Amino acid sequence: MLRRRTLVPSYLPPATHTGPDEYPPGEWASHLEVLPYDCVRDEWDISPPFLRFLITLPPCREPMLRNSIPWDAVELNEEIGKLAEHVEAAYMFMVGRRVELECALCQLGGGVFPYCVVIDYEDGQSRCSNCHWECTADGCWLLGNRGQHFFQSSFYEESP
Repeated sequence: MLRRRTLVPSYLPPATHTGPDEYPPGEWASHLEVLPYDCVRDEWDISPPFLRFLITLPPCREPMLRNSIPWDAVELNEEIGKLAEHVEAAYMFMVGRRVELECALCQLGGGVFPYCVVIDYEDGQSRCSNCHWECTADGCWLLGNRGQHFFQSSFYEESP
């Protein structure tokens, strides 16, 4: 009688954390730092300029999900890898500053992350990881259009 073996992928992402408690950087932070996502790589190079900026910042916390998001580790990893903005947003959540006064989207329970985490810029502006994940066309709800304009002009050159 022939016995079948179940093949297991050689690497599975770590178990996901859910909110509201914050966890120090751990397995997910290490996983994200490797950037195992094709959507942000051009061969060995990291394509998005904003992500190149983010990877210079030290991790502050483990990436985690709102309690209402039912993804397991594999699903979260797949969702992150779908868009460069998702990779950037997860990295933003990991390295950014948690704010007390949340943006409107976060106050309404929107986005995948359990709380509002922002990246601060030299001119005092901020951008939220949940708004970035949602790819809001008007910028972070914390800033409105001003945030989107600043974000685009800081990391991307405009076409003539």
